[in-house]
Amino acid sequence: MQESMATEVLNLEDAHYFLSLEETRLDRAAAQHRTPLTNRPRIGFNTVLGKFIYACRLDDLQSDLASSSASGDAPTDARRAALQSKHHNLYPAPPETDVDEYKSVCAEKGDLRTTTAELSCVMWTGDGDPRLILAPLKLEVLSLTPRVVVFADFLTPSEVAYIQDTGHTGLKRGAIYDSGNPSGVTSYKRISKVSWLWDTEHPFLSSLGRRISLASGLSLESSEAYQVANYGLGGHYTAHNDARDFEQVADEWYTRDGNRVATMLLYLTDVSLGGATAFVRLQLAVKPRRGSALFWPIHFDFWHQKKTQQQLTRHVGCPVLWGTKWIATKWIRERNNVVVRFDYPG
Repeated sequence: MQESMATEVLNLEDAHYFLSLEETRLDRAAAQHRTPLTNRPRIGFNTVLGKFIYACRLDDLQSDLASSSASGDAPTDARRAALQSKHHNLYPAPPETDVDEYKSVCAEKGDLRTTTAELSCVMWTGDGDPRLILAPLKLEVLSLTPRVVVFADFLTPSEVAYIQDTGHTGLKRGAIYDSGNPSGVTSYKRISKVSWLWDTEHPFLSSLGRRISLASGLSLESSEAYQVANYGLGGHYTAHNDARDFEQVADEWYTRDGNRVATMLLYLTDVSLGGATAFVRLQLAVKPRRGSALFWPIHFDFWHQKKTQQQLTRHVGCPVLWGTKWIATKWIRERNNVVVRFDYPG
């Protein structure tokens, strides 16, 4: 979620503290401060540079207001609003240029997959794991780079029923991430109800957890609880990435277990019309199929901030037009997953 500039107030003392952490950025910060907004590159608010620039603009605002007061003319509401717009509007939210594309993908218009020659649909045994040799998975590769695959009949009917029935208890309005609120905030961007099922509290799901680990090649020791979500008529989730930006992972949970490195999305129902999971940059829309599972690793280079692949897996939950949609999502985190293969599975 894009952070509002009004959520945190900084002064120059704050800026000096941040600059003491990285003094080499002072000249760059000053130059950026003098750059017109229309020509300024987008800078994350939580960076040292971003905080410094904001502090400078805030100080300018206070100076302007003080000048107005010194002249004997109290600033009017319009003047104050103009000054706040001038000094605070550093990082306007980027226009959602892909809205029309998402509409097209969700409506299943055009060529949703331009290249299929190298894609495959197989009975998959991993790297020869005896457990998968005895019970191979029905795997279809939807995208090679980044890897996006779907497993047909991944859940048993009893697992589907258990997750849906148990998850029904405790449903509440779904929220999206907000740095100022650890519990998230409700938004029109996500219209759904969610609940959480922890593996430790539901031993019935232990076999499913082992299956997810085999399918993904990843440990679930630091994974999140299953998030069960229900989307009614018109329910949707606008474009988002599953991992957080490096600058957003300072809270205790993310510090302890790391960022998300992979997503396993479990479909608990068929949807008569709508409800697809759409990757606009891949021109790929995956329809919900009861018992199937959609998987993709999240490529995120924390040290160099290379988020290209994460942006490629930016996705949307298309609006449900007829029926209801139930899903459960297992997000897998970094801890105990030092090596993440981006050519796996398939």
